[in-house]
Amino acid sequence: QAMAQASMERRQRTLRLIDRALARIDSDEYGYCQQCEEPIDTSRLEFDPTVLLCIDCARKAEAGDGRR
Repeated sequence: QAMAQASMERRQRTLRLIDRALARIDSDEYGYCQQCEEPIDTSRLEFDPTVLLCIDCARKAEAGDGRR
């Protein structure tokens, strides 16, 4: 039962990410980094269309460096 719950939560999270990506498309914000506002590399978006950050900002966020 715990596995089924976790699976459902992952699906719901994925749907929320997709909905947010669609909203960014509608507002012409899709494909731009939410941190530095530079374009996100096309290959990164092809791999995961729901990404919010360019690779540089994503690396900084993972390292704990939230500065611009």
